Amino acid sequence: ALPWLEMALGIGLLLPRTCRLAAVIAAGLFLVFLAVLAWALSEGIIVSCGCFGKEDEPPSAQAMQAAIVRNALLAAAALWVGLQFHQKDAGVGIAYKSA
Repeated sequence: ALPWLEMALGIGLLLPRTCRLAAVIAAGLFLVFLAVLAWALSEGIIVSCGCFGKEDEPPSAQAMQAAIVRNALLAAAALWVGLQFHQKDAGVGIAYKSA
């Protein structure tokens, strides 16, 4: 079910009427995944979910740490999109929200 949600969020990011909501939900997913990875790493649990690189590479703490940093950056970018962009003219295009 998660890949379908991720694809729906990707489409939502492309649509002006749903861009902000999709960005905030995406940021939430990034932060949840970040928290789970950080917890697992702090407990000494090295996970192998196939999302840290090549499938033939063994799981490692370094790959998990890189995934934590990547997810923090992606969450920040998603939050930026969610906070900085707004709908223009009832959903026709995305415009930068001026300060």
